Amino acid sequence: MHPRGAPRLADDRSRRGGREPLGSRRPLAALTALALLLAQAPDAHAARLGPDEEAAALYEEGRRAQERGDFDVAADRFTAAYETLPREDLERRAAVLFELVEARRSAFSEDGRPFHLCRADEALDRFLADNQEIRGSRSSRDARKAGNVRTQLAGEISQIKAENPGFDCANAPEPEPEPEPEDENEPEPEPEPEPEVEPEPARPAVRLRDPLVGSGVALVSVGGLLLGSAAMGLALGAHAEFEGTWLLSTQPGLSSTSPEVEALQQAGRRANLLAIIGGALGSATFGAGIALYVVGKRRQAAAAPPVALVPSLSPRNLGAGLQMRF
Repeated sequence: MHPRGAPRLADDRSRRGGREPLGSRRPLAALTALALLLAQAPDAHAARLGPDEEAAALYEEGRRAQERGDFDVAADRFTAAYETLPREDLERRAAVLFELVEARRSAFSEDGRPFHLCRADEALDRFLADNQEIRGSRSSRDARKAGNVRTQLAGEISQIKAENPGFDCANAPEPEPEPEPEDENEPEPEPEPEPEVEPEPARPAVRLRDPLVGSGVALVSVGGLLLGSAAMGLALGAHAEFEGTWLLSTQPGLSSTSPEVEALQQAGRRANLLAIIGGALGSATFGAGIALYVVGKRRQAAAAPPVALVPSLSPRNLGAGLQMRF
């Protein structure tokens, strides 16, 4: 992207299929003159400007559209600027012409419509005819450049005709016209009043989560932990008993009141106490939790509506279903 204040040329850009650069030093001077005219033009509508100022304004619009990548609009603006310049001003017309052709080629590369190549070929043909009529046999550098570019375009159009035998520039479909912008000052139509909707009768409140259910789940969880500790106590007690038996059998001279045996007996008593307490508390807590859960579920089912929407969620499916209670 080149600086905004400088006119855009195609000299430094690579061309698909070996295209020639479209710019030259003389078109650069002509484009600079257009930019100076635009800088001096007052802020007024294009219809109030002279031909040179109007052409500069149209060229600037095309350049901005080209920077945005809107090549179709850029080609239209360059065409309007080209037609606005005096027919005898071949040098400045050539500068705008090469930008016009480049925009048409870019638009064709973007949307694939041969219409753009046909319009570029027509613009080059008109320029060469004007040059021949005004300058006669004197062939300018711009005219030679335009002839070379037209030869390239003719090759591209011939390739399109070879791939599409029925194609002809005379019947190439033109793009649809752009929609006209809406007038911001036009008052918006008033929205139609929405019909009054009768309020639905209030439904009885449904308690989706009963506190008894939550309490029951919590007690069941605690009871499960206590029963787990009881099982662990039984395992530790059995292990301590096995250790003591093995120690006495391997060391016949060892007394049952020795420190080693006493330590194992004490560990076994603690494990058995843990198993007894954990089993008793765990059983009571687990049973109370189940009772609360059942009561809460029954109370929740009694308050639920006969028809309910139940979500369905799985790794491969997402949906909902209707649940009916009879």
